[in-house]
Parts: sequence; structure tokens; C-alpha cells
Amino acid sequence: MMYPDNTLRKLFFDVSEECQPQAETMLIDEGLYYAVSTLFVSYILSAFGVLVGVRMMVAGDWTATFHFTLLPLIICTPILIVFAVLIPYICFKNLEKQSIVGRLRLE
Repeated sequence: MMYPDNTLRKLFFDVSEECQPQAETMLIDEGLYYAVSTLFVSYILSAFGVLVGVRMMVAGDWTATFHFTLLPLIICTPILIVFAVLIPYICFKNLEKQSIVGRLRLE
């Protein structure tokens, strides 16, 4: 029976028990990479959007004022980082419970 390349890649870390901590660390690092990238882009875009877009709209109206705060993003930062660590960890632990043969049959 032949398996596609991507199936073999998914099962790469199942060959040895020694590779499982490395796979878990790699998944958590990847989750953190995406979370930090998302936060970085969110901070930049929100600051730029408010400083340029909102100021232009409010500049012509003397009755309008605004107060820019990053507090919502600051509140969401630790929550996103916790999810970025917790979700890969839980998924990897659930994946460990399945056998290699069972995973190959599912695909």
C-alpha cells in the first residue's frame, strides 16, 4: 500500500518516542510564532489606522473628540498567547492517544 508524501510527513515524528517532545515543542513554537505575528500586525495596523484615518475624520469637526487606547489589544495579548500554547499542546496530547495505523486509516 502506498501513502502520499504528506501522510508520511505527518507520521514522521511517530517513528521514535524520542522525537515526540521535539514535535510538541515545534507545534507550540509555531503557534507562538503565529500569535506574535498576529499581535504585531494588529498593533501596527490599529495604531496606523487611528493615527491617520480617525484623525483625518475628526480634524474637520471641532465638536468631535476621540481617545485612542491600545487597552483592548493589551487585554487580548495574554489570552491569545495562552491559546497559542494551549491548543497545540492539547491537540498533540490527543494525537498521541491514537495509533499510527488508526491515523493512516482515517486519511
